[in-house]
Amino acid sequence: MATSLNLRTGARYEVTLMGAQRWVRAARVMSVLPDVVVLQFDDGQQLTVPQTAVISARPLAHQAAGNDQAPARTDAQPQTARAATASPPASAESFYFAYINEKGSDVSATWLLDLRARLLKEADPTPLKNSIADALDATARQLLENDYERHVSACEQAGQNIATATSALDSAIGRGQQPPPYFRTLLRQLTYVVDTAHSRYLRSAVSSPDFASLASRERFYVGDDQTFLLTVSIGLPAGDAPVESVQLLLQHTPDLRAIGQTGFLQTLRPGETRELVQRLKVSDLALGVGEVTMSLSLRFRRASGQTAESPARTVVAALEPARRFVSVTNPYSRYSGGTPVEEQKMFFGRQELLDRIYSEVTSGPLGQCFVLYGQKRSGKSSVLRQLAKRLRPPNLAIYLSLGTIDTAKAERSFVQACIDSLYERLVHDFDMTDIVEHHWPREFQVESSPIESFRRSVHASTRLLEARKGWRDVRPIFLIDEFTYVYEYIREGLLTPAFMRQWKSLLESRTFDAVLVGQDTMPRFKEAYPNEFGVTHDQRISYLSAAEARALAENPIMMAGESRYKGASLDRLIGLTAGSAFYLQIFCDRLVQHLNRNRFAFITESVVGDVLGQLTTGPSALPLDKFDPLITAAGESVALAPKDRYLKLLTHVALNPSTTSQEVGSQDAPLVRDLFAREVLERDASGRLSIRVGLFAEWLRANSVGNGE
Repeated sequence: MATSLNLRTGARYEVTLMGAQRWVRAARVMSVLPDVVVLQFDDGQQLTVPQTAVISARPLAHQAAGNDQAPARTDAQPQTARAATASPPASAESFYFAYINEKGSDVSATWLLDLRARLLKEADPTPLKNSIADALDATARQLLENDYERHVSACEQAGQNIATATSALDSAIGRGQQPPPYFRTLLRQLTYVVDTAHSRYLRSAVSSPDFASLASRERFYVGDDQTFLLTVSIGLPAGDAPVESVQLLLQHTPDLRAIGQTGFLQTLRPGETRELVQRLKVSDLALGVGEVTMSLSLRFRRASGQTAESPARTVVAALEPARRFVSVTNPYSRYSGGTPVEEQKMFFGRQELLDRIYSEVTSGPLGQCFVLYGQKRSGKSSVLRQLAKRLRPPNLAIYLSLGTIDTAKAERSFVQACIDSLYERLVHDFDMTDIVEHHWPREFQVESSPIESFRRSVHASTRLLEARKGWRDVRPIFLIDEFTYVYEYIREGLLTPAFMRQWKSLLESRTFDAVLVGQDTMPRFKEAYPNEFGVTHDQRISYLSAAEARALAENPIMMAGESRYKGASLDRLIGLTAGSAFYLQIFCDRLVQHLNRNRFAFITESVVGDVLGQLTTGPSALPLDKFDPLITAAGESVALAPKDRYLKLLTHVALNPSTTSQEVGSQDAPLVRDLFAREVLERDASGRLSIRVGLFAEWLRANSVGNGE
């Protein structure tokens, strides 16, 4: 009887059992039951374990009956072997000559780990013995590893540890020490074991590339030349050995044949998904019928050098003439330039943020202030527009932007802008054309008494809404965009700090609530004027989550409920845009244009790659100013350094993927911290820096801006 591990009753194995740590023992299989296996160890002890607890079982070489222990040193010394079986040698050297010396590469991890334990238990520990113990441990781990990537890593580590131990041995001899002579022989043998085990592994390694996300029926638009482009995703399971020379095979039929260069991949690595592209030509009959059946398979070369083929997969291709192609409506074009999103159907994510802002500014006493800040083009203004739609009576939303105020008379201009925005809301949305007659402040009054004029306009609005619309407890809420411009104006000398004192006076009037929106300089702005800001509710807006970004890319261009993204194309898109709604809108806009221009119904990885190339190089490449949100937080007057310094640093990171924070000069260290805080840079587990938005990194590599070499 056999398990999934093909265990045979009576055979001996090097068994690895599941536990807090790997437990490796040599054992004979006494019985194989449906759910458990009975093992007998060399000391005669028997153990019943669940089959699921057996991680691996490596068959051991055939041994003579009655000799279940490790083989003796030579066949000419049977008495020594039996003595070793009855009582294993105590010293590491004796154990080596008894069980390992003449076995060549046919040694087990059990023996190597046993030798390691004996070596470390000896009374005179030395750095050399520790190095040899590390080499034994690494070699044993390589013998136990079946996953390809981990096996290769273990093989490399074993080689490094053996080299280190050999160097330590040479150094010890050079210092006049006399290490045991068998150390040299052992290290040479370990090198042979590592190389032989790796060669054996490659000869037997599993590699099973196959088609990924291949539907049984796919739609294609056939051109006037009766051809269409077939794009298929190919995947290799994690843990498999890599394959080379992957070729797409199409079973030839009278109605379908491949033309042009055959779809080909040089290499496919474990856990990787790649695309193969092949142009196909169909017959008049197939085009008239409207479909053709394809039989697809893969030819590839394994790590052992052997050529193999995957099982054939059948796909029905639904064919339509290209003239019937229906253009994809492009919902991204109006927002790809950075226009705030007002359509609910194009606004994805941020629901928790909206809920929090709404709760803060619609409850409690008047005078609440919510501060929302983040990268330029991060969606702050879109959140403000969506919030305005949520604010129902008796909440009165009044929107204005400080990007339009007159800096020559900023204090008066700001108050006038607030009053004018309130006036426009009442006249245009509530048809109160006679509002001026109800104690509405005139411009000369705003000039002389700005704070009092503001209060009068708010009170007049409240009374009119209560009287004419029946509202109770009217709550004016000013939504003020680009508030960090004030910080820039003050730093540039266009405004005086008196503006902030005026803002404090307005807020302390307790006649309204406010939502202030600004850029990533907001924390420094608040730090400079803590008293003027007072108590605020702060929130930094970040990237969309992966699920929200996928919804934005996928949902607006669904085709009869079916996603247009095939294979790993959507994952590639999300990786390039990192959940930035701004860059996602830009990329999706270009994707839809590409679909319509080429009459493609679906987006594949190759389509994403083509559009990436268009965005980074050539006449349709994005200009540098499109990436300004990822370079500096705001204007030069409030930046930590000039834009050119930021750009040079970012280009260096893009061109040198191995750069770490420690390798950045002390002069640029504050910039790195700023870029981390603004979520422009990120680091991996090894400390290597990378630019979060892959599109920007690709653009920098393609254009090499900023002398970052």
